[in-house]
Amino acid sequence: MADGDLHIGQSSWAAARDGLAADVRRVVDRLRGLSQARLAAGAPPHQSRAAAARRAAQLIADAAQGIEEHDGDTEPAWRTLPTLHDFAVGDQVAVTGQDLLIAAAEVAPDTPVWARGRRRTAHEVLADAATQLGELRRLL
Repeated sequence: MADGDLHIGQSSWAAARDGLAADVRRVVDRLRGLSQARLAAGAPPHQSRAAAARRAAQLIADAAQGIEEHDGDTEPAWRTLPTLHDFAVGDQVAVTGQDLLIAAAEVAPDTPVWARGRRRTAHEVLADAATQLGELRRLL
């Protein structure tokens, strides 16, 4: 199928979820292996690598919540992740990534789900999360 198609096959959907799971593991392993100094070091446009990881974790959490609450008639009341110690950011990415993968396994890729400000397909939301993880990985 062409990249612009809204409908993707189940095998492609499974492959997208598998790819995201692998990327979550890679990023989490890298975050957990960084020293305090490396986590606190600047990572433009973010104040630090830890701040970049917090931002990615929040975006992933939003994606999971948008999929989980896809049946709602109104946009969800978005939850904000707590700001934890820098050493906990790897765990936040791990937990939010797992939540997103569980939520995505429960819907079809073309299911309309919530994103901030509008509805998108589950596939688009998952792809955005994968992009965020890729950007974070490059900063690490």
